[in-house]
Amino acid sequence: MKEKFQYKDIFLVSVPIHAKFTGTIMKIILVRHGEAEDASLETTDQKRALTAKGIDDIHKIGAFVRNSHIKIKEIYHSPYQRTKHTAHILAEELNMSPESIFSAESLSAGSDCSNVLPKLNYCTNSDAIIVVAHNPDITIFAAKLLGDSHFTENLHFSPGTTIALNVAKEKFCKGQILWAISPDFLASSQPLSV
Repeated sequence: MKEKFQYKDIFLVSVPIHAKFTGTIMKIILVRHGEAEDASLETTDQKRALTAKGIDDIHKIGAFVRNSHIKIKEIYHSPYQRTKHTAHILAEELNMSPESIFSAESLSAGSDCSNVLPKLNYCTNSDAIIVVAHNPDITIFAAKLLGDSHFTENLHFSPGTTIALNVAKEKFCKGQILWAISPDFLASSQPLSV
């Protein structure tokens, strides 16, 4: 059964992956960092900054999450500059304090994002967290949370893409996609200059 929800001119589809949840259900929102500068000889991969488009895209995603009425408890990001900046923009849009933002080495590019899960063991069923990471790591992590590695073939995390999941925290698998959105489908958060 599919349910349609309308957000302005965008239709979101909630697709139940596994109909029955048991235990504590929490929301995990996965965000790929915003568009970043190209790699160069002058800048290491860890220090690549967000582009102007990347910054605008993450403001749009932050506003979207704020309007979804999901109350975010914490944001985790990799120690790379582009994910840190993404996390701070999201926190700004969500009116969160800097104390609710955490850098996690386990979210570094090329790492297994599921290594961040032990940090979430204290979460309750009313908690929601955001994880900001890199691709393909975040795609693989989403597939693990959904309980099916075949999702890696169908999930596309372009820069700024965000997926919200309901996940049983006892095993962190067999989740349900609440919604998925790319910033390219959202109106700009900044007025256009003429």
